[in-house]
Amino acid sequence: MERLLVATAIAFVSMLAVPAHADPAVQAIWRVQQLPFTYHSTRTAYSCSGLQEKIRSILRAVGAHESVIVEVHCPAGELLHSARASIAIATPIEATDENIRAATRFEPYELMAARMRGVALPTATNIERFTASWRRISLSHLQLRMGDCDLLKDLRGQVFPRLRLRDASGFGCSATATRVRPVPKVEALIHTTTTLLSLAPRIPSDATAQTGVRRPATD
Repeated sequence: MERLLVATAIAFVSMLAVPAHADPAVQAIWRVQQLPFTYHSTRTAYSCSGLQEKIRSILRAVGAHESVIVEVHCPAGELLHSARASIAIATPIEATDENIRAATRFEPYELMAARMRGVALPTATNIERFTASWRRISLSHLQLRMGDCDLLKDLRGQVFPRLRLRDASGFGCSATATRVRPVPKVEALIHTTTTLLSLAPRIPSDATAQTGVRRPATD
């Protein structure tokens, strides 16, 4: 899959859902991942751009940074019952010692690329920290349709576990229902700080970005 390049700095992080409740705030850092994803449905076909935007809207709703990129591998103009995608995503993760060590540990090729680009890689002392809390998130505001059920199922099975989302519900869809909209809910760690981000999480094509986020190998 092609490597992804996240767009330039985003000024603010806006959350799309109003939580039913929130746990006490914790200190968090951004965790960047590059994830493969495969969509398949015998019922619903999306345009290339439609599938891309639908995935982005769902991921942003569960706490992903606005800069999330979804690259769908498909011929332009075709409707898709199946597609492969690459997802570059930054999500909050608790700022534990283990997570900070992982976010500031770099491979030799990352160090070399950072030197070539003049990028100062984060350390355990200067990595960006922010406030986040676990919240119960409803995706009802996305106005999902029954036709989105296969996409929801694929995201829940392939992507959501990698984002450490908890207590997913409402993802069950009836093959015969046509009018009842799915209303998925999850618990997610959500960015709650509204201060300006000097540098948004980003993933260079061959190196690690500043602000404590980087492109790990997919596993």
